[in-house]
Amino acid sequence: MDKTSPLSRSYIVEDILSYLSLDDIKRVQHVNSHWQMMAQPHTMGTVKGTLYQVSAALDRVQSANACHLVRDVSIDLTYSDLYSNPSDYERRVERIIDKFGPCMRGIKKLSIVYDIAHQASPATTLACTSAFNRLLRTFRNVQSLDLSHCNISIVNGERHAFNYMNQLRSIDWFKMGTNDRTSTRLLSTLIETNAHHLRVLRSKGDTLDEHLHILTTKQPSNGILEVFDAHGSRITDKGLSEIVNSNPSLRHIDISCCSRITSLGIASIQPKVLPNLIYLSLYGLQVQMSDYAQVFNSNNYWAHLKTISLRSMARLNDDSLAPRGNDSILEAIGFNCPSLLDLNVLDCRGVSDTGLRAVLSQLQSLRSVVVLHNASERPIPAEEEDKVMSMLFEGSSGTVSPGSSMSASSSGSSPNLLPISSPIAQPQQQNRRHSFTNFTDFPPLPSNAPSSTTSPYCPDNNAIGSRSGYLNISYPAPTSQNSTDSAISSRSASPLSGGRSAGVGLSRNASTSQTQRRMFSYRALASGIKTKRLDKINLDMRYDINFATCLSNQLKSIVKISGSSITKNAKMMIQTQFPNCSIQVWKTERHHHI
Repeated sequence: MDKTSPLSRSYIVEDILSYLSLDDIKRVQHVNSHWQMMAQPHTMGTVKGTLYQVSAALDRVQSANACHLVRDVSIDLTYSDLYSNPSDYERRVERIIDKFGPCMRGIKKLSIVYDIAHQASPATTLACTSAFNRLLRTFRNVQSLDLSHCNISIVNGERHAFNYMNQLRSIDWFKMGTNDRTSTRLLSTLIETNAHHLRVLRSKGDTLDEHLHILTTKQPSNGILEVFDAHGSRITDKGLSEIVNSNPSLRHIDISCCSRITSLGIASIQPKVLPNLIYLSLYGLQVQMSDYAQVFNSNNYWAHLKTISLRSMARLNDDSLAPRGNDSILEAIGFNCPSLLDLNVLDCRGVSDTGLRAVLSQLQSLRSVVVLHNASERPIPAEEEDKVMSMLFEGSSGTVSPGSSMSASSSGSSPNLLPISSPIAQPQQQNRRHSFTNFTDFPPLPSNAPSSTTSPYCPDNNAIGSRSGYLNISYPAPTSQNSTDSAISSRSASPLSGGRSAGVGLSRNASTSQTQRRMFSYRALASGIKTKRLDKINLDMRYDINFATCLSNQLKSIVKISGSSITKNAKMMIQTQFPNCSIQVWKTERHHHI
């Protein structure tokens, strides 16, 4: 067949469509009528929505004779006013299950969404629980189960439905913050039943050492687990070492905010043991930054590692005591991680221009670099960032003047304060590449934030489940590089620490001792930036004309710049050279300081 013929081109396009995401396929439909006709069947591979929406989608699939194309199913079981009574709700669930009959053979993934906030009575809760159990029994042969948007209360004490699911290769467990007996028992049941072919385990806060022991003893001897996410869990060094040493195929490890992991545990993460590792998140562990040298040193070559996220929570009270050996960690990353795309290093008070220079001058594939000496400020959640970002940064209609402050508060407002209400919640990961996008986009405050062993986004596990409070934060006005930092004036305990009253205050007019903030200089960039394109750069640095010159001479494009301050001349140069670049800083300096 002639490869240039219309029929041949149609076959090629159809083959390409099979590799595109649903969003890309929807965009392809707008090319012309012929493309729309070819892309139409591929849009039916995912059925998602409320009971009404799923029912309508199934009708379209059946009318198009595309039942064999359905692969992913996402059903929202949340009870709302759309249903006249629990009986009506149950009838609609039964109808949907009947409609899924012809599609059942091809379905590989089941996602269930459930929000308890809309429940009004025990009768509606019972109806939702019954629907949940029916779905698990109906879709018993799926290979992927996603409950990350589902509240554990939907189980309501009934656990037998999980016994039917014995072909799972991927488990995405309930929302972070359950960590009760019901949840851990259910997880044990699923892991034990599916351990011999389980490849993805995102159990987050409910993970215990006993779960990892069950998995390692039941799985094949060579270990087939590829993704392990125990974010915010109570696993220990023993459990981590057991799962790492038993699964050399691991490609993704996230043990962020695991308060029981020490330097002994992270020492088990070695390239000889995990040669295929791509993603590694060691954020918020109770270790010193220098302890990460056990993973990143001159002897450890990580050939495939693409994302690194580090932050030490075991902080010293005096900046002058911070170890100066942190540069060796960044130097090792620069020389021994050639495939690195994203680097996030926070609270690295021992890192100087030397360490930053090693990263920028060696990594050709680097796309995002975030290196902050202090990062204790709480970020604005991603869903609220778009609403308030224009009021936070210079150049917007709601510019904050240098003498004003901003406050996030849950009750009332006060003069010269910008009210921002945001509940304490774990940053969501499901629609993002990794969990650090939420706060690494957020520029560092131009002052030292309070030292604490309890992170605002890594809550104490003992307080999990009592997160109804709000966090009060007063952000100080920006200061220049040569001025001293604002000190901490008041700090009351957060509800994350045992449920006490919330409130973390940072005041510009503090009377306590002040310390000079450690900053990077443009010389870290002057030696050369090996990559030619950056999606994001966020550094503890005063962005001056020298910084702008380095970027203009060495980069072809840059998407986002975050920081504490930028001179007017530097901002103009960057906007001229990179017109599509987003600049998010706290202060634009009108004059160039020498």
